[in-house]
Amino acid sequence: MSSKHRVSGRRHMLSLLLPVLLLAHVPAALSLTPVRFAVIGDRSSGHVPGIYGRIVREIERLKPDFVMTVGDMIEGGIEDSLTIEQLWADYLELVEPLSMPIHYAPGNNDIWSDLSERIYRRYAGEPYYSFTHEFLHFVILDNSRISNSTEFSKGQIEWLEADLKQHQDALYTLVFFHKPFWNESIVVDAPDLLHEIFVKYGVDAVFSGHYHQYFSGRYDEIIYTNMGSSGGGTTPSPSGLKYHYAWVTVDEAGIHIAPIHMGSVLPWDILTAEERKLCQRLEREGLTFKEPLPIDENRQSVDGRAVLVVNNSFLPRPVKQMIKWTIPAGWQVSPEMVEIDLPAGD
Repeated sequence: MSSKHRVSGRRHMLSLLLPVLLLAHVPAALSLTPVRFAVIGDRSSGHVPGIYGRIVREIERLKPDFVMTVGDMIEGGIEDSLTIEQLWADYLELVEPLSMPIHYAPGNNDIWSDLSERIYRRYAGEPYYSFTHEFLHFVILDNSRISNSTEFSKGQIEWLEADLKQHQDALYTLVFFHKPFWNESIVVDAPDLLHEIFVKYGVDAVFSGHYHQYFSGRYDEIIYTNMGSSGGGTTPSPSGLKYHYAWVTVDEAGIHIAPIHMGSVLPWDILTAEERKLCQRLEREGLTFKEPLPIDENRQSVDGRAVLVVNNSFLPRPVKQMIKWTIPAGWQVSPEMVEIDLPAGD
């Protein structure tokens, strides 16, 4: 009897300890590995050559998990299939340096006709779709050929509601489309069909483009962000942002969005130790006055000639540069600037 009692008592103790141990291993707060992605703005409508490619290279240095666009990737509006295909081939070459996936949203310069939509599907995929990454659900909509939320096709709206309903268990849901209809609706307290759907199904963030200016807002706890130019023609913005992209981090604390000026992310080897030493030597020995500027007995400058020697004997590369004098008030120097072109070792 005594032995039986001891065994049953031990089992009872174990059954009490087990829930305590299990509870001890549940974290006090949700802990997730952050997801990081970049968002690229508009490239077309008066695009400036070279800008989009620079932004792509900066994003590649940051190594996000993936990249999103908000549309207007090519200069559209034409109806020649060969030309449109070449525009897409050129664009895909621009983003080829990216080592991570890129997800496209169509803009009005990407899809403007039935022909352009067929070509878009070949090069960029479905105009509207969704995907899930870790604890995030992404929805991409196509508003390339409409002017407000009420003009969405019945099919796309039905698909949107079904998709959002199916993925309501996602920790965060983010929606991307090109034209910021929300700027003409909820910002001025007007109704908006999309926003009503987003509120109904718990969308957390919305990204758009089209206007080539960055602006944002929070409405019914949904974060709205409009991307500006990542290469398209742009005008001065009150934000001070010109060419830019966004870096988005999502973790258990929320969605964190940081617009980044182009030129802010530099390569690791922008200046090597060897190059720094060469620069220091150049400062010491590269420019020397063989004949200094003459002065009189009162230490005042007089008309005369100063001879400057440019030395490139220790640099392993040619130097082609413009030398320009900083001229104080009351002085005259002729010429005010001169171009030098020295081969390596000269």
